[in-house]
Amino acid sequence: MSGLIPFRGNYIDGKFTRPNQQGQVSQSPGNLDQPVGVWCSDPKHADRAVCAAQKSFAQWSHVSRKHRVSALKHFARAVSRGREELAVLISREVGKPLWEARQEAAAVVSKIDVTLEHANTALNGYEVAVRKGVNGQCAYRPRGVMVVMGPFNFPAYLATGQIAPALLAGNTVVFKPSEEAPFVGQWLAQAWYSARLPKGVFNLVQGAAEVGRALVAHPGIRGVLFTGSVPTGLVLRHALVDRPEVFLGLEMGGKNPVIVLSDASLSIAAYEACVGAFITAGQRCTSGSRILVERKVVDPFVHRLLKNVDRMQVGDPADPSVFMGPLINAQAVERHRQVCAWAGKEGFKPLREGKNFKAGVRGYYRTPSVHLAQQRLKGAGSAYRDEEHFVPDMAIYAVEDLDEALALANATDYGLAAAVFTRSKRKFEHAFRRLEAGVINWNHSTVKASPKLPFGGRKRSGNDAPAGIAVLGTCVYPVASLSDSRVAKDRESYPGLIR
Repeated sequence: MSGLIPFRGNYIDGKFTRPNQQGQVSQSPGNLDQPVGVWCSDPKHADRAVCAAQKSFAQWSHVSRKHRVSALKHFARAVSRGREELAVLISREVGKPLWEARQEAAAVVSKIDVTLEHANTALNGYEVAVRKGVNGQCAYRPRGVMVVMGPFNFPAYLATGQIAPALLAGNTVVFKPSEEAPFVGQWLAQAWYSARLPKGVFNLVQGAAEVGRALVAHPGIRGVLFTGSVPTGLVLRHALVDRPEVFLGLEMGGKNPVIVLSDASLSIAAYEACVGAFITAGQRCTSGSRILVERKVVDPFVHRLLKNVDRMQVGDPADPSVFMGPLINAQAVERHRQVCAWAGKEGFKPLREGKNFKAGVRGYYRTPSVHLAQQRLKGAGSAYRDEEHFVPDMAIYAVEDLDEALALANATDYGLAAAVFTRSKRKFEHAFRRLEAGVINWNHSTVKASPKLPFGGRKRSGNDAPAGIAVLGTCVYPVASLSDSRVAKDRESYPGLIR
């Protein structure tokens, strides 16, 4: 796939419509000399998309689940047929190495399979016997128009992971992809078109913050599923503070700890820590950016870690030998420079300095950075130690024991992912009980997760589980009902009331 991709516009009410606005270039961060295409949007299209979704909701919410299952299967087949094309587009538009982009494209198909596998458990109602002659029933109903706001780092997989459950539950959807990945969003819209959905059930509106604000402000929406940064998530929360009828699911950032104990396999821990920190160029909310190592094994662990870092191939994502591609844009490159400067000012020793990297093509390339804390942490927090940076950087801290590691791991405003490396199940279970995170892995990096499990964080990382298999439960609301089969003489009597 090369050359400019034709832009088809926003997908509203069953057809693509080009906005009459000035075009913007979607750059390829791995090759700035080969832009992906020119796209545009219009905040006014947000209203049109929500209105189309509102109009189609009554029909879609009442069709049989068998019919909705069929639509999701049609979408999965469309993705499967175009899987390589989608992978190349992901790699080109967001800079993922092609091997990683292929994993994401394959995961889109498997996500549909997992969603369908768990549909009955999450969406079927149930009945209970309340007391003699009285039965209770719980049914689950779709919320209405759901807005899905996707991120750039998994532009196809994470979006599908929220769109598909929302549609399966009977909601209609307006999807706003990241402005960094508009053509991946367009590709998904074309795949949903091939799923034979009724007009207005799925809609796509391209754009940045202005379009997002227009969607969230619309009175017709009943849910927002957001994956992205904490600042943007807080903006959404404030925008909806006086609208309790709108469900808001937030999956945001992390400052994720990796605990390495002295009894761990240091080779495995060093390898997994390297993967967890630098896959996707450190641009994952689950990236393991804080490595907490028992002091007695710091030196051998660091030795193994740096060998892995030095062997890591950084460069053109189209090169099959590359592990880490570019950062997403120039702002991310500058942020990585700033992060390294903060580390130096706060007394961290640079073991590997992040530098601009010439990959043979013009792009946003930086080498990974590794910093070692020179002393125990004291006093107030800092920009380097405490904030999520979304760049390929890791900080290593020496700790005396597991309890100090746990205290330091929890000393953050985030609570998304954590990893513990130890041969002891007892030590892991102790850590599992105390760690404040939504994903806690044993001898796996922080970036490992399963679509068959919930995914979400605590504290500023989000509101528990708006991703993974738990999305199905967020796309519906429960309705309780009591039914009474008793004749008049068997019914309750109340004091002061004559029957």
